[in-house]
Amino acid sequence: MERSELIGTWRLVAFESHDEAGTITYPYGDAPEGFIVYAPDGYMAYAMQTAHRPPFAVNDILGGTEAEEAAAYASYRSYCGTYTFFGDRIEHHVRVSLFPNRMGEVQHRRVTRESANRIALHSPPMRSDGKTQTMRLLWEKAAPFVSEAEDAL
Repeated sequence: MERSELIGTWRLVAFESHDEAGTITYPYGDAPEGFIVYAPDGYMAYAMQTAHRPPFAVNDILGGTEAEEAAAYASYRSYCGTYTFFGDRIEHHVRVSLFPNRMGEVQHRRVTRESANRIALHSPPMRSDGKTQTMRLLWEKAAPFVSEAEDAL
């Protein structure tokens, strides 16, 4: 795979977790939502969530209850920073992250082409939910975005 093929916005199709026993689970359900963006200047951003996240009772970004905030944290992941691409693998150099322990880390991912418009990112074994697991995230190249204003022209 060439770097130019990676550049752009990718939409999350599936997120699988594989444990040491070979069991596959779907920690974000069967319809996770998310995007990963690889910019030509070497920056990247990733965000993922479960579908149908419940809103806070009050429309105040800093006004959620502890339970609401915990549920929001448990159903969402994001980080951004820079990336280095090596053809069959990629390194994400994390600068900002919802999970504070990830800041400053280098996240290693193996990249496989699944089809003309799909790639999968595979994590090395990592601790998640109290077990050692590997993650497989399937991404599909997002269609070019056209805003309603542009579409009207």
